[in-house]
Amino acid sequence: MIHVCEVEELSQALKALEPVGRQLQTVAVAAEPDALRSLAARLGAIGVSRVVPIGEAAWPAPHWHHDGRFQFLDLVRFVDLEQETE
Repeated sequence: MIHVCEVEELSQALKALEPVGRQLQTVAVAAEPDALRSLAARLGAIGVSRVVPIGEAAWPAPHWHHDGRFQFLDLVRFVDLEQETE
């Protein structure tokens, strides 16, 4: 789903995103590198798990942390074998 809204200041957009931040998987942003770092930190604080350049949202990197987690972690199950020592 894409929701587009116009805001006069970036702080208004961040405030509007707060209630749904934990459900946001990806936010595409066009910004200068220094502004992008600051914005990514603020988006991460409200729950966003991926910040990408405009046009890149549909192509995550192979090492991307889906929903902020390791992709295959839920598929891994460990078995511990504990034996008495002789």
